[in-house]
Amino acid sequence: MLPQIRAGLLTQYRPTIAALGGDADQAIAAAGASTDVFDNPDSFIPYRTYLALLDSAARHTGCPQFGLEMGRHLGAANLGVTGFVLSQGSTIAEAWHSFARFYHVHDTYGHVGFHVGAASATVTYSIPDHTLPGARQSIDVAVAITVNVLRMMYGAAFEAELLQLPYPEPEDLAPFESLPVRSMRFGATPYSLVFGREIANSPIQQADPRLQSILSEYLDQLEASNRHRYSRRVETMIREFLPTGQCTLENIARFLSLSTRTLQNRLSVEHTSFQLLLDKVRREQAEQQLLQGDMQLSAIAHMLGYSELSAFSRSFRRWYGCSPRAWRKEALLISRS
Repeated sequence: MLPQIRAGLLTQYRPTIAALGGDADQAIAAAGASTDVFDNPDSFIPYRTYLALLDSAARHTGCPQFGLEMGRHLGAANLGVTGFVLSQGSTIAEAWHSFARFYHVHDTYGHVGFHVGAASATVTYSIPDHTLPGARQSIDVAVAITVNVLRMMYGAAFEAELLQLPYPEPEDLAPFESLPVRSMRFGATPYSLVFGREIANSPIQQADPRLQSILSEYLDQLEASNRHRYSRRVETMIREFLPTGQCTLENIARFLSLSTRTLQNRLSVEHTSFQLLLDKVRREQAEQQLLQGDMQLSAIAHMLGYSELSAFSRSFRRWYGCSPRAWRKEALLISRS
């Protein structure tokens, strides 16, 4: 299943383009997207469509910080039930821990992390490939929403110690001056916002204990119905990481803000392992490419993350008992008969 994200983040897409003097319909058409993606904020759209729309809007309006501008008008309400989590923790830290735990309900491509240290707390958001067109815009949307939510929780006095962004420093830093941050750093992955531990420990005044109980029960049921969430998530990430040559247990564990041992243990509970999932994805993609019949075996091996064709051939023989070339020849003969 392709990575998806809740369409609620696009509610301010058209108004932001209009405010910047652009034509939203032209930007949508240039992105190759359908206007249907704006019909229902509770629907889910492919994450790549989301990126394409953001990239197109930035180009169409000539505003490289389009994601930041759009995100200024977004908050917890645009994140669906996962956003509701953010308003119902007893403390800011508790709310963000819960939000990070259930964020996959809203977005199956990105990952939210939250950590409280001895002196500070850190919110992170990361995606497997920051080089994709629109990735900067997506990160900037996350920046703006994070700031808006923390201001909602703590009040107008909220100020972060450090903002780290995973893209090169822009020529124009003026759009960032309104953000409540003391210092900024560019080219640091993942995106992270660091603020004082005392802020994380602050109570959320508007939290309602009755709603907290209802929400907790709902999310527990959701978790129970999603018992294989780690294996599904890792499988999705393997598909994204394979072409980058960085598809390792260590990298995926780091992306999920877990130790390799913890991730292995969680996959074991779901009766699988990283290697089994990697083999599964490689087999599926190998079959698909071999059946298409138009890609060299060495290119397929590279696409699947093998350093050498011989390594791919050995794996393929282990899976099917024959070479990739022989399998493709027989499969093509069968499909033509």
